[in-house]
Amino acid sequence: MRSLRRALLYAAMCRRGKEITMRELLSKCGMNCGRCPSYRENLKSDADRQRCSDGWFRYHGFRITPAKIRPCDGCQARDEDHPVRYLNCYVRKCAVKNGVATCAHCSAYPCEDVATVSLPADIRRKTSERLGSPIPDADYLAFLEPYEGMVHLDALRVTLTPADIAPMKRVSVRPRMATFPDGMPLPAEQRRAMHSLHRILSTIECAVAVSYARQHALKKTRTYLLKLLWAFGMHGNFDPPAGDALSLEGPTFWHRIYPHTFLPCRAA
Repeated sequence: MRSLRRALLYAAMCRRGKEITMRELLSKCGMNCGRCPSYRENLKSDADRQRCSDGWFRYHGFRITPAKIRPCDGCQARDEDHPVRYLNCYVRKCAVKNGVATCAHCSAYPCEDVATVSLPADIRRKTSERLGSPIPDADYLAFLEPYEGMVHLDALRVTLTPADIAPMKRVSVRPRMATFPDGMPLPAEQRRAMHSLHRILSTIECAVAVSYARQHALKKTRTYLLKLLWAFGMHGNFDPPAGDALSLEGPTFWHRIYPHTFLPCRAA
């Protein structure tokens, strides 16, 4: 209820023209670039960089050293101007391909992908509970509120007319797979097993009539699942208590999926 009242209040402010600057700095996915501490206009000094680094670490749990924090040009900066941005965002690419100013202007809004890059409306309460202390308004407006993308998009959506909403361009996700060869010189049981594996590889994470963002996410998930299948197939062991199942110990799994990372572990 609180988020609904907040959205309606923001929508009313937009209609009165009091938040034009914020609307102009709204990213495709709804984040408020104008309030982000790494936005170019907010990052003028070493003290600004230190505050940004400390705030991100306190409220989001990741640390970027002040020297590595770059002044971001914002999501809506034109690609042809070669702007500085932190993320190669697949949700932004989806909005660009659909020709919409924000995800709120898309007929598929709200979709599952924009939700993954947005903080929930109750993030202040949850973060306060995690830290065990109230969050100052200044910190909330700098380090949490800017990333409540769907709160901003919901408020913007109610101000749009049907003519403002663009139909989502639909794409499909299908791997390039050769047909299964019927004449393989293998025993029938092995041939059936190979055919089952081929069917899995041909259909895993496939979809039709999805968004560009979902296409990207499915392709990424497919890559991971194929690595997972390979790791279990090559290094897994049958686990009799679990029936027809393969098991793989944690360190082996990690190093086979992510071979260039180091995972400290203790011997049993």
